[in-house]
Amino acid sequence: MNSKVAIICCWQGNYPSYFPLWVSSCKENQNFDWLIFGDKEPSIELPSNVIFYKMDMQDIKARINKELNLEGKGLTSPYKLCDLRPAYGLLFKEELKDYTHWGHCDIDLIWGNFEDFINDDILEKYDKVFDRGHLGIYKNTENANNRLWEKGAIYSFDKVVENANFYAFDEITGIERIYRKNGYEYYDKKPYVDISVRYQSKFLFNDLSKNKERQAFFWQDGKVYRAYIDEDGEIKSDEWLYIHFQKKKPQNFILDTLNTNAFWIGPNGFFEKTEDVTVETIEKYNPNISENQLKKEEKSYIRKKIKEFFKKSFKDKRIHLKQRISRLFF
Repeated sequence: MNSKVAIICCWQGNYPSYFPLWVSSCKENQNFDWLIFGDKEPSIELPSNVIFYKMDMQDIKARINKELNLEGKGLTSPYKLCDLRPAYGLLFKEELKDYTHWGHCDIDLIWGNFEDFINDDILEKYDKVFDRGHLGIYKNTENANNRLWEKGAIYSFDKVVENANFYAFDEITGIERIYRKNGYEYYDKKPYVDISVRYQSKFLFNDLSKNKERQAFFWQDGKVYRAYIDEDGEIKSDEWLYIHFQKKKPQNFILDTLNTNAFWIGPNGFFEKTEDVTVETIEKYNPNISENQLKKEEKSYIRKKIKEFFKKSFKDKRIHLKQRISRLFF
């Protein structure tokens, strides 16, 4: 690849138990770099393409003052960093000066092979690649880096930065809306596994149309796969850019996390992959749950979200409803 891409992760606090697996999946993509800006240095040895910068919340606020000319009064919790993601090209311009592109990402995922899905043609054609917070990539140009100031988002970026409420500016009602409202073309394919937050005992795609009745996910030799049983009872597999298991904390049962070359990824945790893919292993690592159990989990999730909504402040309720309404009509 001719493009040089750095993907930024801002992280505060302790790293999850599966962090070494995330690092291992980064390591397999040697034409991409990951820059971690965090207040705690990782306890494991990082590969050459994963670079750590010591930076706490006050350091980031200082960057906001310097590079954005804003006070950053809204930066009161680590989660608020999600709203700042589209500004990383400005906030970390010194660290990004040698890169043609930069991105932002989550840690609650495992990377597959980037070059099987992203190439120079895509990166050169589009100023923005993907439309979600768990992975977004931008051209490292003055025009692309400053689009966050333009009109189109439900709430302006300066308001987002100066208020502690959460606006999801890194996604649909923020930076993506700016691109769409102003007619900026972006790459909106979704070659990733985005696991639904509604179910705890089974991994299902958030986009239910992508699911197979019996399926399981694994990482092997730097690639993410979904194994499934087709209508004829045959075992098939397909490859994905990454798997995002949002709002879940699967336990890591792999002993040598930095040197494993294959592992299962499922609702019950990460397990070394030592056997071939069979009907039994598919059902073992992503159990076949009854419809009644799935409905029960979905209802439980909906009840939880309703309770959370009513506990919100009036301002947070208004932001939430405005976002929902906007998605219906845009």
